Amino acid sequence: MKILKIILIPIILVIISIVFYALSNGQQKKIDSASIVIDGTETLVVYGGEYQAIIRNIDFEAYYIKVESTSEYLKITTYSQEEEIQKVFGIRVKKDNEIYDSNVVSNVHSDELIVIDEIDAYLFNLSLEENTIYDMQFFRLDDNQDENNIEIEVFNIPNDVYNLKIFFDSVSLTTLLFSVLYFTGGLIMYFFKKKKISNK
Repeated sequence: MKILKIILIPIILVIISIVFYALSNGQQKKIDSASIVIDGTETLVVYGGEYQAIIRNIDFEAYYIKVESTSEYLKITTYSQEEEIQKVFGIRVKKDNEIYDSNVVSNVHSDELIVIDEIDAYLFNLSLEENTIYDMQFFRLDDNQDENNIEIEVFNIPNDVYNLKIFFDSVSLTTLLFSVLYFTGGLIMYFFKKKKISNK
């Protein structure tokens, strides 16, 4: 009966750990759906609210960046250290089959030249509605022959989803570790007592 208990309890704990790991994966999928790459495709926005932008893959020789919200699109320009224009990009995020509304850009950090290495804030925010399909257009506005483009990702991760994932991860890991410790400790105690009895 003692050895059965040593085996059975860890198995139950491992099952609990697997269940919470699966729940954590479910939350991760929700987090992934709250992160959108603006790449010219139509995207269903699951969570409404303020989406903050991350810009990656900026050319190594680019020194400044400038973001401007116009009535037709959001304009992103990179400059050399001598303030010469290098590349100009446009993004137009609009509801599917509707005309562009510049109010979708809820905030621009600055429309002045910003030193790229000193960026300490999100360059712009988008206000998106939940359960709505958006056309995420991305295009070039310059004549530069270099086809290397920036990458723009916007995200809005709800705190309750993120906190729940952390909780599920913690429970999954804790129960798994406890099952290993219980099984190992139980076996040691079992064989120690068995040996002690046999030596009497």
